[in-house]
Amino acid sequence: MEQAPSIGSKMEPKRMVGIALFALAIAGGMFIDRVAKALFAALKWNDPALFGIDDLTLTGVIGFAIAVGVAIYLYMNARTREGGLEIAAELKRVTWPSLAETRVSTIAVIIASLVSSLILAFFDIVASKVMTTWVPAALRWATGA
Repeated sequence: MEQAPSIGSKMEPKRMVGIALFALAIAGGMFIDRVAKALFAALKWNDPALFGIDDLTLTGVIGFAIAVGVAIYLYMNARTREGGLEIAAELKRVTWPSLAETRVSTIAVIIASLVSSLILAFFDIVASKVMTTWVPAALRWATGA
């Protein structure tokens, strides 16, 4: 069966690192914005909307400024940049399964999960019956109650 091309086969490692850091900055900015909003609310500090835009708040600007600063720092740091380039170069060599192989694997996992859940449900039902019916009946019989 023919292997699908690598996800990054046409993309240079430097570009992959840039896109990853951009995504990191967006996700990090959103996270820091939420944390800063919670902190401002806990300290009862005002979080004003900037320039009359309700969605542009002080905490949002702070969060995204910190996240962009961290992303720029990570790119400018030779050690992290080289590590990112090595990872991107390794990702270029990865071959991903075809759609048909992925579909077969997914179906196998779903079937295995269903079988496992049925086995666990059986043991759960038996254990419940033992604990709620059989053990109390055995204790009543043993104590003569």
